[in-house]
Amino acid sequence: MRPGLALALLAACGISAGLHGCGSYFLPGPTAKQVRAADVIGSWRLEDSGKVVTLNFEPDGTFSERVTDEDGRALRRVGGVWSLNGPRLLLDGYLSAQGGQPQRQDWYFTDSLSGLTLLGSNSGDPDTFGPLHRLPSVKAPR
Repeated sequence: MRPGLALALLAACGISAGLHGCGSYFLPGPTAKQVRAADVIGSWRLEDSGKVVTLNFEPDGTFSERVTDEDGRALRRVGGVWSLNGPRLLLDGYLSAQGGQPQRQDWYFTDSLSGLTLLGSNSGDPDTFGPLHRLPSVKAPR
C-alpha cells in the first residue's frame, strides 16, 4: 500500500480517536523496512478508556509499564521483556490498562509519512489497534 493511501485510510478512520472500531481491514500492514532496536528503545504512550499507559523500552530487552488515570494518579506498575521479529514488537508481561493478568502482545511497525509508526492496543486485538505516541527523550542535566 502506498504511504499516501495508508495515511488517507488512517485519517478516514479517525486516527485521533485511536482507530477504535475501524477494524484491522482499514489499517496499513507491517512495514517491509528493517526495524531496529533503536526504533523501539525509549518511551511510548498509549491512551485507552480513560487510562494512560506509558511504556519504557530499555536496550537490554526489558520494558517497564506504568498505568495512570486521567488525573495522572498511578494505578500500577509492571515490567516484562520485549523482542523484535521483523516489523513485529513482541511484549511478554504486558498488563492491560483494564487489569487482568500479564499477557503477550504482538504489535507492529508500519510506514507513515513521518517514518515508522507503532500500532498496538491494550487488548492486543488488531481491530482496536491505533498508533502509540513516542515521547521525547529527556536528557539528564549536566
